[in-house]
Amino acid sequence: MAAGRVDAFGIAGLAGVLDDRFRLAMRGRRTALPRHQTLNTTLDWSYRLLPETERLVLRRLAVFAGFFTITEAAGVLVEDGGTDNTLESIANLVSKSLLVVNLETPIATYRLLETTRAYALQKLEESGERTAYARRHARQCLAAMEAANLAWEASPSEAWLARHRHLIDDVRAALDLSFRIEEEAATAVALTVAALPLWYQLSLLSECYQRACHALGLPAAARSTTQEMRLYAAIAWLLMQTKGFVQEALDTWTTLLALSRGNNDPDHQLRALWGLWAAQVSEGALRMSLALAGEFSSLSQQTSELDRCVGDRMLGHSLHLLGEQAAA
Repeated sequence: MAAGRVDAFGIAGLAGVLDDRFRLAMRGRRTALPRHQTLNTTLDWSYRLLPETERLVLRRLAVFAGFFTITEAAGVLVEDGGTDNTLESIANLVSKSLLVVNLETPIATYRLLETTRAYALQKLEESGERTAYARRHARQCLAAMEAANLAWEASPSEAWLARHRHLIDDVRAALDLSFRIEEEAATAVALTVAALPLWYQLSLLSECYQRACHALGLPAAARSTTQEMRLYAAIAWLLMQTKGFVQEALDTWTTLLALSRGNNDPDHQLRALWGLWAAQVSEGALRMSLALAGEFSSLSQQTSELDRCVGDRMLGHSLHLLGEQAAA
């Protein structure tokens, strides 16, 4: 239908006007059957042919912005204590070409084509369920990211990313909603923290920084102290990666160090000490770097052998730069 308007708009012009409303209003051939003359009437015709259970599943699945698994779909669709018709309905919607299945991923994933999703979202809005299911979707995204993070230690990074990269579009959609709704502020913070590893693995550092800053800007009651420290640690590290040892990065590491000391959190203390140490080395403040390395090394005696090795390396590097080679 869109291709039939190329003569009027040109390729670039047509691409520019293909938003959801235009897409649904695009007219087909005047000689076609009435149900084929616009995308809207075509989808209306298909939608009316569906059993009520499949209509319900189709419009509720429209809250997914990208690919989703059966488990993720069930997390949105299945009410507590309700009957689950998800599998059968999804299979039927695939067979009717209203859902697309991707079997090339480690676990089968599904999605709605954009035109179908726009139509289904319209139906979800008309049903009065859109906000409720968007909020369910945000909580499902959080559960999916938390489950993904539990699998991190057991999976090579490439395999982990192949299994979970499809979550990024839905994380974005869920955050866009959660940041706007005051009652969802805690979900927004938790999802931002849970999605940090995914942004890192996808090298979406600027996006990660913006989202983390937005989460920290929400009311303090929406986050725990641990979540706050994780956000500060992420922001400081992201600034170092994208801008270097700028003042904002130093201030953020300093804030994290004060928070972690006040809450007796050795893990975040070590992160902050390392960040400040690296900054002082970069600035040539070697005596200060040595003091920070010493504090890191002392604290690492309470944590792990790996941390102790990192502390030794920090001390050795600072001593070497100071010319104290025997001690180094």
